[in-house]
Amino acid sequence: MFNNNKKRKSEKEYEESLSFDMYEIKEYHFHVYFMQNDKQQVTHAKLLFEKLKAISTNEKQKKIKVSQLTIDTTESKLNITNKLLFDFQNSILKSKSFEQLILNYNNQIKLLTDLNIIKDAKIIIDGNTKDNLKTTVLFTPSKTILAKTGTNFGNSESEAYAQVSLNNISGTGDKLAANFMWNLYSDDLFKNDINFTGDLRRKFLGSYSRPLFYDPNLILNFKIKHQNNPYTLFSSFNERLNSLQVDLDFLHSPKSKHSIGYNLDWRENHTLNKEASLTVRNDAGSSVKSSLFHEFKFYSKKNFGFNFALPQETGYYFNLKNELAGFLPDYNIGDVNFFKSTVNSTFNLNFWKDFNLMTSFRAGLLYPLSSKINDKFFLGGPTSIRGFPHHTLGPKDGQDSVGGDLFWAVGTSLITPLPYIREAPLKGHFFFNSGKLSRFEKIEELKKPNLSVGLGLLCKFSFLRVEVNYCLPVVGESILHKGSIQFGVGTEFL
Repeated sequence: MFNNNKKRKSEKEYEESLSFDMYEIKEYHFHVYFMQNDKQQVTHAKLLFEKLKAISTNEKQKKIKVSQLTIDTTESKLNITNKLLFDFQNSILKSKSFEQLILNYNNQIKLLTDLNIIKDAKIIIDGNTKDNLKTTVLFTPSKTILAKTGTNFGNSESEAYAQVSLNNISGTGDKLAANFMWNLYSDDLFKNDINFTGDLRRKFLGSYSRPLFYDPNLILNFKIKHQNNPYTLFSSFNERLNSLQVDLDFLHSPKSKHSIGYNLDWRENHTLNKEASLTVRNDAGSSVKSSLFHEFKFYSKKNFGFNFALPQETGYYFNLKNELAGFLPDYNIGDVNFFKSTVNSTFNLNFWKDFNLMTSFRAGLLYPLSSKINDKFFLGGPTSIRGFPHHTLGPKDGQDSVGGDLFWAVGTSLITPLPYIREAPLKGHFFFNSGKLSRFEKIEELKKPNLSVGLGLLCKFSFLRVEVNYCLPVVGESILHKGSIQFGVGTEFL
């Protein structure tokens, strides 16, 4: 039975009902409450299973019959496909015991929540006898239209964004989103001539994602992107990028996930400086990249719970990405050919109270059959090898950083509490960074690393990490003056 007219009890009435015995088995009456709320910090499964433990084994396994199921969505319309609704109803009605009923309910609610079809749910089961149980499920659907603003942070760059999304359009948990973003780099923070509204700072990302076979762990994504990348921070040109991407995300285990897809990029290198090098001039103009990619991520904890901003327990993270460009030469799709592979791993050891030793390793290989400067690796900056300007390490042509084909980088950080404010998100920080970037034809240069050490303060804001460090480059190519202060903002640091 589907009911959109029945008047609901208030939220307060349902919360007050929690204080009573929720399982009165002899009278076949109980009330289960689920609210997905960060303040309550109560998960659906935890609540159900804790209450289930209070019931004796005999009572849990007593045979029952659910004679009636009412689904109530009086607050707003529930957008759900007939298949998902039928599966939910069938799962509840076929339950033969209290234990099975609760488990079936838990599994179905978790599915609908993971698909973002509902925000929360409540169930009331009432009946005079075990053969006449009446079940009412009250759904609060997820919001269909969402608009938000915020910031994203990555390696060496951050962005402010405004997002508008349409959720659960077809009742399957799909999502259509449009993102408008403005870039900011860590090194920009000490400049006085930044034009945040200029074209070189703008980015647009449109996406449509849909779970396949009603599986929230199997997501098909379609993405379009337009952005401008200000390479002038370290070279003599800017890049305009238009991109189409199709990818499939799926879990391999609760700790690991894969992403495979196809990418079509149109890149245009433009606005060359008068002092632009020959390498930059040769790669000026348009190029097209057609590539297949695969990415694998592995976390030491379930649900990908590695806190890069400020790790507080022992754990590790591993990421491997491979890309093959120009795989269809007979169809003349794209004018670049290469194989590119990158690996990124982080290990954190919580060895004494709030003291953490964090070690990171990154490496990359680009086999350049015919590649552009846009495809190269770049190294250096506050989130990679500290103490060096953003992307200024490695091969150069004149004053331009032109990127390399091989690199490695390693970093070790000791994160310590500060006296009198041990519980604060502000911590002390000691670091050692080393790495090298080179061309294939000069692979021996990998044995001559850049090296820096330093100390400073770091602060955690949610998933974001902010660092202010006194950096001392010991060995290197483009060293800042000895004993410099460097500011870094991001989520992943070397």
